[in-house]
Amino acid sequence: QQKTAFFRYTKGNATIRNLTIHGTIETGAKFAAGIVSQANDNTTIENCASYVQINSFAGGDCTHGGLIGYTQGSGTVRVNNCLFAGSINGESTNSCGGICGWSEVNTVMSNCLISGDFNIQPDGCATFARGSRTTIENCYYKEGFMEAGDFERGTKVSVEQLASGEVGLKLDANNTEHAWFQRIGEDESPSPIAERGVIYNVGKYYGNAFDNETLQAFITTV
Repeated sequence: QQKTAFFRYTKGNATIRNLTIHGTIETGAKFAAGIVSQANDNTTIENCASYVQINSFAGGDCTHGGLIGYTQGSGTVRVNNCLFAGSINGESTNSCGGICGWSEVNTVMSNCLISGDFNIQPDGCATFARGSRTTIENCYYKEGFMEAGDFERGTKVSVEQLASGEVGLKLDANNTEHAWFQRIGEDESPSPIAERGVIYNVGKYYGNAFDNETLQAFITTV
């Protein structure tokens, strides 16, 4: 069955907020996604995380997306402060997107992170979204599809940068309130899950709190 996702459709001025999803999708059809398969009109998705594993048994153009299968309708679909940390897998699957499989309507992605894995054919794939109607603002990715002809519309980061807290602070740079969190020393990457703890930095140090020894070491070096 096509359009397998937590939400199959959204329409009107739908908002999905503060949602974290774990699970596995097994599909032989198109448009699977971690959160919503078909995001219509002025849908907003914010502060959400998908750890969903999509296992695709279909070949060719499948248009799966880490968060969204495809956008359609009128207006603007917005994806703010969201994470894809799952995976898309398929031996003969191609034409997918790290956040959105295909953007048919104006789609704006701000302060988003892709830390997931892609075990699919790179043909026709895009790091964030397929289609020309996508705007990328302050977004980061661990693994992308540059070799497939996608142009760089985000910043590639390393496993070490993700674990350190550096990327979490960069994702939060344009937010008036904290939206990205991480338990430094435990979490492999930041997430929009508040329970993981606010990220702070002092000089070259990142953490959730600093003891006097760390603060003194920083003061001594400046």
